[in-house]
Amino acid sequence: MIDAITSRAHGRADEERRRLKKLEQDLAATDPDLNLELRSGRPRGVASRAV
Repeated sequence: MIDAITSRAHGRADEERRRLKKLEQDLAATDPDLNLELRSGRPRGVASRAV
C-alpha cells in the first residue's frame, strides 16, 4: 500500500517537473534575457565569484 502511494507521489512530482520545464522553455523562447539566465545557471545580475 505505501509503495503504491509513494509511486503515485513520485509520478505526480515527475509530471509537475516536466510541466514546469516545458513552461520554462516556452518562456525562454520568447525572452532572450531569461534564455541567457537559464543557460548560464546564474540569476541575472549575479557575477561569478572569484575563488
